[in-house]
Amino acid sequence: MGLAQGLARCSGAPSTWLAIYKVCWSTGGCSSADLLAAFDDAILDVVDVLSVSLGSYPPLARYVEEVLSIGSFHPVAKGISVVCSAGNSGPYPETVINTAPWVITGVANTIDRAFPTAIVLGNNQTVVLCMPGMMWTSSIPLSLEKTAAVDADEDSARSCDAGFLNVILVRVKVVLCFQSRPQRSATNAARTVQEIEGVGVIFAQYPTKDVALSFGIPVFKWTLQ
Repeated sequence: MGLAQGLARCSGAPSTWLAIYKVCWSTGGCSSADLLAAFDDAILDVVDVLSVSLGSYPPLARYVEEVLSIGSFHPVAKGISVVCSAGNSGPYPETVINTAPWVITGVANTIDRAFPTAIVLGNNQTVVLCMPGMMWTSSIPLSLEKTAAVDADEDSARSCDAGFLNVILVRVKVVLCFQSRPQRSATNAARTVQEIEGVGVIFAQYPTKDVALSFGIPVFKWTLQ
């Protein structure tokens, strides 16, 4: 990726094969019946390892009431390893899911690095923000959310909510957006700006423990002090 020293490599065993079991649908949700049927099919196919990146939100139900705990017990009893995800509700206490003792629970980790990006403003002042990934090689105009507003709702305009920015003033520009309320997110701001042909977002947000996300356009995060 070019964000740290070293080279990432991927490998695989040439004699392996994959069995894919569909249990979730575009209409939303993964039914208990489909999940249990997938475990049964995997047993019949004599797989060696089952990777299950699914789970419910905490608080957790008892093992005898939770479908993944019940379903995973049967392949494990037949010597099949079941690996489940720990969920995406952290990093807060008591948010790990899939804790049945017969499954292997895989968790994500953090790294001790930051990815600073220097933004040079029109007055030659440099602001250091955080944005892993791509960067522009030429100057791009900056649009303030207040000047681009098309509605009297200042909070919605400051957060770059959908329908509150002027397409003409935002197109082919980087837009400065603010997390005017805690529930406003960089994801929504990026989606709004991208839909009206903006090329990037500088998002001023409250301190957070949330993990880094990938956006369709460059998004620079700036922590409000």
